[in-house]
Amino acid sequence: MEETFHQLLLRTYHAYKRRLRPLRMRTGLSEGQPKMLRLLSNRPCWLQRELADAYNIEPATVSRLLSNMEAQGLITRQIPPDNKRAIHVRITDKGHEKFMQFEVFRRQIDDQLFLGFSAQERERFLQDFNRVCANLEQVGDPSGAQPPDIGPSND
Repeated sequence: MEETFHQLLLRTYHAYKRRLRPLRMRTGLSEGQPKMLRLLSNRPCWLQRELADAYNIEPATVSRLLSNMEAQGLITRQIPPDNKRAIHVRITDKGHEKFMQFEVFRRQIDDQLFLGFSAQERERFLQDFNRVCANLEQVGDPSGAQPPDIGPSND
């Protein structure tokens, strides 16, 4: 019996995660930290609420993740004097170094994932998969439910 897209996607996700986990742990990063470091590497300064939006998670969850990362010396958080409600987040040199170590491992896994693919096949697969992701994001919530209004952010 042929697997459905859903089954293939879950099988791929879990296999990728199982393969990446021990390598991520060798860098000393916990789950969620590489994605946050990737965002922080792309821009010198983020507002904490922007990270929650970009990460698509609750601000309180981002706050906990950032607290752990700050304790490890991966990021810094500062309240600017002109806006006491905002929190600026920046990656540290240590955070950038850990992220680059992680990226070496991630690229190795990606290269193994595409063994036997030509460069054109790999590029085509990524283009098609991006189209699938874009289609899924456009569909929205199938229940039609609207996200709750939680009021203004206090970060």
